[in-house]
Amino acid sequence: MNTISSPLYFDSKTSITDEYKDNHMNIDGNRSHILPLQVTLVYDTYWKFAAERQKIFFNRLSDRPSPWTLDPILQIHKFTNAYRAADRVSQYLIKNVIYREDLPSSNEEIFFRIMLFKFFNKIETWELLEQSLGTITFKEYNFERYDSILRQAMLKGKRIY
Repeated sequence: MNTISSPLYFDSKTSITDEYKDNHMNIDGNRSHILPLQVTLVYDTYWKFAAERQKIFFNRLSDRPSPWTLDPILQIHKFTNAYRAADRVSQYLIKNVIYREDLPSSNEEIFFRIMLFKFFNKIETWELLEQSLGTITFKEYNFERYDSILRQAMLKGKRIY
């Protein structure tokens, strides 16, 4: 396994001080099972990528002009927001599926709506179901009705996922 130089990386020759051990103990007083931590190239790359996405998020939020990054891949391709709840589909889910005041608010109903929405994770599919069914509830759920609506949409060439 390749390792890279990182403040978190300890090779087998590095001694861990008592002070370090004191600050890295489990609740039960045992040394953590992840020590000595070896940061791989993949791990380091992932966190650099996540940090760059976060920087892009804040640059866009501050209305700075593009490009928000010098990374050519992140300039061209779309990725989910660093804060997953900040993306367009998640915002729709929160506002229109979970916390809408005109929908039933029991845990069972909210769970059903979330799971149904996340099954497709597509705003247009949710809106198709609402237009066809009215209020979407677990109490009124009928597999055949949902299946018929979605099957007809697919037969018309609409993407439901």
